[in-house]
Amino acid sequence: MTPAGAMAIPFLLAGLPAAAVPVQDETGTRVERRLDDGSTEVFHELAREGLVVRHGSYELRYPDGSRAATGEYEDGLRKGAWKTWFRSGVRESTGRYRRGRRQGDWTFWFDVELEAKEREGGYDEGRKDG
Repeated sequence: MTPAGAMAIPFLLAGLPAAAVPVQDETGTRVERRLDDGSTEVFHELAREGLVVRHGSYELRYPDGSRAATGEYEDGLRKGAWKTWFRSGVRESTGRYRRGRRQGDWTFWFDVELEAKEREGGYDEGRKDG
């Protein structure tokens, strides 16, 4: 369904499969796409120098609607805080990206109810640091 004031864009123009639902809004084109495994991703994209890139908030949901991942893109690269969850709803990881690479401290959890940490570590420009 297209929100009031938004314009539906033909999916072929955006280069997306028929399952994608692009909608133009104030932050670019908002795309909601169902993946082959039944999960859904929602993101924004912009046209930059003839290319269409992800830009803005990103969300991935499991087929049951629970969160799988949240984060942000800038000019097609992951940036800022990202979080992932196991299908059970338990946190899987938290950390930050800079220019599409892991940066700084990251925490990873086991898939258990207690959310016990599996490991922690730092990254510098996508390489494990420490």
